[in-house]
Amino acid sequence: MPVRVTEEQVKAGRASLDELAEAAGRDPDSIQLIVCNINPDKDLVRRYEDAGATRVTIPLPLDSGEGSLSEMDRIAEQVFG
Repeated sequence: MPVRVTEEQVKAGRASLDELAEAAGRDPDSIQLIVCNINPDKDLVRRYEDAGATRVTIPLPLDSGEGSLSEMDRIAEQVFG
């Protein structure tokens, strides 16, 4: 799970993973590449996806209860809405 990597690094890493998987007789699509702790930005999420990431994680503030729920709603609107 890469943290603090660029889209270019993800793209290169995905290519390496795909080559290694194929050499081992494994389907490259069966290997997920998850990028952690990126900003909640729709364009940024798309760029990582285009580079080969299958998932991204977006950090939440260290809050509990209603504050976290509100933040998740805000992030969902920013990224998906």
